Amino acid sequence: KNISFTSPMLRWFASLCIVLTAAPAWCHPAGQFPAPLRLKGGAASGPTSPVTFEVSVHHLRPKSGPEVKVMVVGDKEELGGWSLERGLELKPSSKGFPLFCGTANLPASSKVEFKYVIARAKPSGTGVQSQWEAANRVMHTDKGAVHDEFIENRATDPRITDEPFQLTAQEWTRWYRHHMRAV
Repeated sequence: KNISFTSPMLRWFASLCIVLTAAPAWCHPAGQFPAPLRLKGGAASGPTSPVTFEVSVHHLRPKSGPEVKVMVVGDKEELGGWSLERGLELKPSSKGFPLFCGTANLPASSKVEFKYVIARAKPSGTGVQSQWEAANRVMHTDKGAVHDEFIENRATDPRITDEPFQLTAQEWTRWYRHHMRAV
């Protein structure tokens, strides 16, 4: 039986394939994209949307501070269900420091609550092990990409690093361009 391109099922499938593969290339080194569908029990778990998270974490000092990782943790299982151990680890962006990014396939057309977290890459018995943002962020998965700045309250938040807030001239330029672009 011939299936025409006007078939509603085919149009839906074609649009789903386009949406699921439309993640930004700047966030994926060497074209390594996430799997388009998350499978559960041998069947597709429903429509998903790839959402790319990009965050500026300008107070990290990767050369002199402790080895850390930047994570997204949220209310969806794909973001760890509020568990730091199962959250989405962000990688340094190809745009350079202080940007980190990663993509998660989240349930399509849904509201997501999340936080950015900085955690020690190798937890130790002493000191602060993780630094969570104080407030939850809320987004809708149809947005497709989120560009944020890690928010910390310097007076009350435990810091993962004791490094002072300092950037080189080049890092300040990147920070300024990144944040002024979003305005």
